[in-house]
Order: sequence, then structure tokens, then C-alpha cells
Amino acid sequence: MPPYVITGIQAGVTDDTVPLRLEVDSWYPGQTEPHLLQNNLFLWALHFLEAKDPDEKLSYFQIAGIHGSPFMPWDEDTDAQTVNEGYCTHDSLLFPCWHRPYMLLFEQVLYEVMTSEVIPKLPLDKQQEWLDAAQTFRLPYWDWAEKKKRGGSDIYDVPVITKDPRIEVVNLNDGTTPVFIDNPMYKFKMPNDERMGCSGVSDVQDKIMSAGVETILTMPFSKSRATSRWAPYERESSTVSTQWQNGEIDNQKIADALKNHDCNVDRQFAIWQALNVDNTANWFQNSDEQLPDDGTWSIKAATIDTPETPLAPFHKDTEGKYFISDDIKDWMKWGYSYPELQPWLDKYKTDGKFNKKLYIEDIKRQLKELYSPNELKNVTADVIVNVEYMRFALNGAPYTLYFFLGPRNEQDEYRGPLHMHPNLVGFVYTFTNPIYRNRAAPGCANCRRRAAEGTKSRAQVPITGALLALTRKASSDDLTWITNPSAVESHLEQNLYWRARTHGGRDVPIPNDVPFIQVSVYHRKASFDDIASGETYRLLERATLGKPGGRPGI
Repeated sequence: MPPYVITGIQAGVTDDTVPLRLEVDSWYPGQTEPHLLQNNLFLWALHFLEAKDPDEKLSYFQIAGIHGSPFMPWDEDTDAQTVNEGYCTHDSLLFPCWHRPYMLLFEQVLYEVMTSEVIPKLPLDKQQEWLDAAQTFRLPYWDWAEKKKRGGSDIYDVPVITKDPRIEVVNLNDGTTPVFIDNPMYKFKMPNDERMGCSGVSDVQDKIMSAGVETILTMPFSKSRATSRWAPYERESSTVSTQWQNGEIDNQKIADALKNHDCNVDRQFAIWQALNVDNTANWFQNSDEQLPDDGTWSIKAATIDTPETPLAPFHKDTEGKYFISDDIKDWMKWGYSYPELQPWLDKYKTDGKFNKKLYIEDIKRQLKELYSPNELKNVTADVIVNVEYMRFALNGAPYTLYFFLGPRNEQDEYRGPLHMHPNLVGFVYTFTNPIYRNRAAPGCANCRRRAAEGTKSRAQVPITGALLALTRKASSDDLTWITNPSAVESHLEQNLYWRARTHGGRDVPIPNDVPFIQVSVYHRKASFDDIASGETYRLLERATLGKPGGRPGI
């Protein structure tokens, strides 16, 4: 059987433009007739896809399994290059590159189900209108860092389309009347009702999640090494996942919101590419900075990844040639783009010719409008919490570090879920798997290896906006205090605290003698988006002095 060839959806593409992947809450519920039809096409197609036999190559179960387990070949006859590993390139420079053809696969299969299975069920007089809508359909993304309109408030939240177990669609028998079906975006059910765990979605607490996004997207490649490789994208992935993941599931259903999230990872990658198009080190150039690959089903551990490393198991032709990173560098070639990335618009033309400077400046403007918290508009300082932690301190069981700003007694006396604490300003999730699942079954082989090596990871929690908001000093005439490192240091000495908690809700003591985390706070004078500032960060030692996992006391 020939391999499945990924081409991207080429329908709807013109000589100058490509259809857009839209933010899911701006697309559903649809505000235009094409979007309303696309909503129905998407839900019906996903419904049909999830109902396919799990043994079918293009079933939902098989496609989702590419991302994690079961550890077996997909669309190829190969043996594992690294045992007990799937295809996904987590902790690798290939992370965003690999996800691009993966999202293309999911998007393309949905489109094929729309055109071959959904639309033919409609009355003939309805089919052309639905086909026209399908041709401009592209997979929506979930921008978790953009506040959503909910009632009269703007809050961080999961997509509306994921919230209800039943959802309204148009009856395919007549193409007009409404009917309710099980929401395929709410929960995945195995076609044979076999149990495979439970996952769903819940509300995300309204916290300042957007603070680090603009910096990540505008950061030069040479300045993105602090957390190594493509960790900024993965850290945001794990941060969001832990908010609403109710159990550890290797098969990457975890509701379809994660597919929309992976689509947002691709969007972040594309924006980063656009902003760094003239950077001489924006594509695998600095091989001396790369860490060896931890290994996947198709990549041997300790391999140094290159732009020619196969992005298995994704094929670009019937001869079985794999995608490589160079193939996917130009995302528009594959039939899509994003709202911030429309270089064909007239506003980017000067004397009828494309003006790259106008284009890049406008991308930055859009990012600032989306992600610069209001309380940071006029701030000329940046305060960050740096965290170095042992990923496998609990034998690989995932845990979360929660950070709070406020009196210690308010944290100690609180009995509710920590992610709902009013003083919570950020958290770091380890995104690990148990070294051993149980006494009889081995866990993640890569995790066991890295645990034996004592692997540490780093993360950052930006707290400038939260610091201002929670100390009620956000007015434009009262911002100067945060530029004073000593004032900030004194405030944090009395008000910055943190706790470690397992995935199951158990508090984890942080020993003073051999802590498994190291927390430090840094301050510099710079505007929120001034990443090119010559100012260096200054350590605020007293902010964590003597606290568990903080700077050791004298």
C-alpha cells in the first residue's frame, strides 16, 4: 500500500492568497454564513473520524497515536530507533518543525472526510454551498494567551466549542434543521466503547498568562537558549495542558483542544519565522548550541538534528520520502496562514511593491495589542522568577510549582485548588511521566535515562504585571517604584512564596538541605517589549533568601 501523501489543503488557494487558520473562538460560533457552514462541517467530520475503526490508518485513534502511544509504526514498516518512544519530538530542536506536517495531516484528513463523507449526505441543492465553505476551511487554533469574551468579562478560558457534552449541528438529511450530537470536541469515545482513561476540559483561572508570549515571539534565536532548544513553545504547551488535564493519558486525545493548541504552536513558530526572517542564525545554523536528541521512534538517541533529519512518519510523495524541516519552512506553500501573517494585504505595499519593514512592524504591533497587559503599557522594568528544577524528583511523577504574591498566612490558610488561589501569579508544570507505571510495567524509557542523569530543567515566570496588579500600583502616575530594585526586593522578600504539589493534589515538602528546586528573582530596567535593551538583569537575593528552594541563608 502506498504511503499517505501530505499536501496540505490546496483548495481555496489563489495566486496571491491562502485561507487563514483562525482563532477558534472568533470562528465558533460562526458570525458569517461560510463560518457557520464550516462549524458544521468540522463537527460532523470530526464525529465521523472518531467513529472510524481504530485499526484504520486514517482513523482518529491512529492519527492521535502518532503523537504518543501506542509505540508502533504509522504509515511505514520500521522498527523503533529508541525503545519505548513515540514519534513526537519533545525536548528537541525539531519540535515545531515536526508539528507542522502533523497539523497538516490532521487538517487534510478532516477536509477529505468533509468532502467525501459529510457533504454527500446532504441534499443535492445544498452540496455546492457546503463544498465552497469546505474549500476555505483551515484548522482553527486556540490562543490560550488571548482573553476571551465571557458574558461581560474578558477572561482566559478554554474554547467555547469544547465546553458542552452535546452540541448543535445541522441535520445532514435536510441541511436545515438543527440536531444535537455528542460533542466530538468534548470527549473522545473509542468506537467499541473500550475504556482508555478519562479526559475533558475545565475552566482556566484568569491569570496573567500572556506576559511571556510577546517576548518569546520576538526573541532572536541566539537569545532563546535559556531553557534550551524549543522549550518556550513546549513550556507554554505544558502550562496550558496541566490547567485542564484530568489524568495522565499517553494517547494524545486529551480533548481536541490540544490539537487546536498544537495549531497555535505552529502559529507561534510561523510568527517567529516572519519576525526573524533576516536573522542570520534562524534555522539550525548554530549546531554547536544544539543538544543531542533524546530519541524518538524514528530518531536514535544522541543524534544531532539537522534540517535534513526526516520528520517521520510524514510522507511528501508516493515514493515514501519523508518531510524534512527545509520542506516546511514556508508554511504558505502548504495552503494556509494566520491572521497576523497576510503579506498580500495592500497596507504592506509601497508604490505597488511589498514593503517588508511595514509588514514586520505591523506584526509586532498586533502582538503588542494581543499580549501586552494593560498594566505594563508604561512600565520601564521587568521582573522575572527563574526556576531550576529536578524534573524527575518524584520518580517522574509530574508536579506543579505554584507561585504566589501576598501575605504568607493567606497562602497557608487557603484550602481550595491552588490554581484558583487569588494570589497565584504563575506556575511551572514538569510535564513528566512516571519512571515506572507499576511493578510489572516499565514507564517512559527516556524518562528513566534522564532521571538517572539527574536532568534539570529551567523555566521563567514573568511577574511584573502581577506585581503591579496585586499591589494596586498600576495607575500611570504610580509606576516608578517598580524601577527601584531595592523596593521590589523588599516587597518580594515579604510576599513571594511558592508550593509544590503533585498531579493528584498532594503537597510536596521542599527540603532545605537538598532542595529539588532553585528559585531566584531578577530585575532589570527595560520596557515590556524591549528585548534588545543593553540592561542586564540584577539578582534580587533577598527575594528568596532562606525560603525552601530559594537562596540559601547565611
